[in-house]
Amino acid sequence: MGWGYDALLPLVIAFGIPAILIFIRSSVRQKRAGIADEIKKGFGFNNEATPSFEFVEAKYAPDTKDHVWPRLFVSSIPFCLVAMLGLEIIFSLARKEGSSLANWIAASALLGTNGEKVGEVTALLGFVFAGGILFSLGYLMRAVTNFELGPLSFLRATTHMLMAAVTVVVLWRAMPAGPGWIPTGTLWFLAAFLFGFFPDLGLRYAISRTTWLPLKGERTELLDRVRGTPLEVIDGIDAWTRFRLDEMMIMDVQNLATANPIMLYVETPFGLYECIDWIAQAQLCIIVGPHAFLALRQHNIRTIFDLERATVRDGATPNLRAMIADTLEQSAREEAAALKKAAPRTAGDTPEPPPAAKPSVALTDDDRKHLFEMMLDDLHVHRLRQIWELVAAKLGEPYRRLRPLPGPDTVRVEVGAGAGQEAPTRIAAQ
Repeated sequence: MGWGYDALLPLVIAFGIPAILIFIRSSVRQKRAGIADEIKKGFGFNNEATPSFEFVEAKYAPDTKDHVWPRLFVSSIPFCLVAMLGLEIIFSLARKEGSSLANWIAASALLGTNGEKVGEVTALLGFVFAGGILFSLGYLMRAVTNFELGPLSFLRATTHMLMAAVTVVVLWRAMPAGPGWIPTGTLWFLAAFLFGFFPDLGLRYAISRTTWLPLKGERTELLDRVRGTPLEVIDGIDAWTRFRLDEMMIMDVQNLATANPIMLYVETPFGLYECIDWIAQAQLCIIVGPHAFLALRQHNIRTIFDLERATVRDGATPNLRAMIADTLEQSAREEAAALKKAAPRTAGDTPEPPPAAKPSVALTDDDRKHLFEMMLDDLHVHRLRQIWELVAAKLGEPYRRLRPLPGPDTVRVEVGAGAGQEAPTRIAAQ
């Protein structure tokens, strides 16, 4: 392997990626620490024990004694070497004479054979490393975004690339024709890229082919009953917003319902009130279910605190509780019917549970109230309520409700009144 630009380029890329990521990590910390400090001063979180803010401060508070970048750079050396090896194999495919290093690796994978398929193995490894490097870039960038980049991040990415390469070579030696689920013509090159991009996919496929192993299986048919709720059901979240939340490992409504609103505000470009509103909606959706969530929205009950005010707070009435309970019951029946219709049964299927129906015992108003209190008694709801009350207290008690309309003795100054004009007169309420 010479030292021309085609040989130096893998070296520069492999070692440049960790250096850039470590630099970005430092910039992210400084920016988010500044935002956290602004929240601390603006809402007075420093005057009360607020666990949600303490988590943010502990994560981004600057520590002059913590010199993490040398440890990160040293721990990234194995990743750099493996990535450089993969890039060298990829670039060798574009050279007519190939690469001595790539040919040596391909020959090592062909031990025990006549060694006639060096070019095919080299291309196979190139696709594996292409998928592995792309996955590693996305994984490491997400770690930077979430401020989780550490020595284990580079070690995990390195292990993934090595495991994918070894798994593909072993499977190729065991099944030269390729897996049965790959279309004819694409064969192993598509499989190599997929095995390199998706963690553990190749190993899972190999295990699934060895049915004689006494391994514990999974009941995959249950996945139809436990589907996640997409984030788009929340007011204000579209496809672009979901893409940004995906970077924060918020993939569905359950992840959003358990998120720290202050942390979400610090780590994303969205406003604090917007984050609080999204999480309050998500918590209602998780507690009552997506069908009931959409049904309650038609009654202007769109957040978990709307449900609290309508059922257990002062002013809640038995009729309101009965109406909401009927809505939840009807939505449960519709959801059960939809699941039954979407999953046709066969002779070997396990009998499905009957759809949700009315309880055999009539519930009293006290029963409904206790049920709603139980639904609202959740740590994530308590945390969000604490932040809600702290922000409301900072805004001030007079702004919790609009002031009454002007009364009959209200003095109103007409716009434009000035010198030489008549004095303000008392007007009657319209």
